[in-house]
Amino acid sequence: QDYVNLLGDCLVTSSFLSYLGAFSFDFRKRLMDDRWQADQREKKIPLSEPFNLTSLLTSDVEIIQWASEGLPSDDLSVQNGILSTRASS
Repeated sequence: QDYVNLLGDCLVTSSFLSYLGAFSFDFRKRLMDDRWQADQREKKIPLSEPFNLTSLLTSDVEIIQWASEGLPSDDLSVQNGILSTRASS
């Protein structure tokens, strides 16, 4: 099933990395949940249910490492960590 959902998962995660870094957590969430994922479902593009951006772009080990370096482990901080490490490569 993971392979079936790969297209939709990659579409949302790559869009997140490309476009959402400058926006607030609430705006990111609304755009990903209410617009992008809804649009994919409407167009019958397979997507993991429930969609979890964090599990696709990082690991628990990396989040724990960030926490040990002083980054809070709330969703916004984790997203910012993802953007800092993944979007800058």
